[in-house]
Amino acid sequence: MLASLTNDRSTEIKKSFLLQSFPNPTSDLATIKYVLADNSSKAFIRIFDESGREVESFKNLMAGEHELRLNTATYTASIYFYVLINQASIVDSKRMVKAK
Repeated sequence: MLASLTNDRSTEIKKSFLLQSFPNPTSDLATIKYVLADNSSKAFIRIFDESGREVESFKNLMAGEHELRLNTATYTASIYFYVLINQASIVDSKRMVKAK
């Protein structure tokens, strides 16, 4: 569940990428920062559990530096992967650990 989405600054960005989530491991709330070089209705972040099942998806991401505040209280203790996808291509991926 997306708690909030913020834009840190709006400067010219040439490359899209993810930053490591924090805290990691997390318990009930995690922050995922991302940078998106261009506005695209096809940019999104997907979160998968360790078996490859999609847990959540965040669509219609805007260009710039942003952060997702993710409520992980309902996630089971496990390893999760979050993936930034733009124009049907994987741009970046990171790992997040959900503690008990």
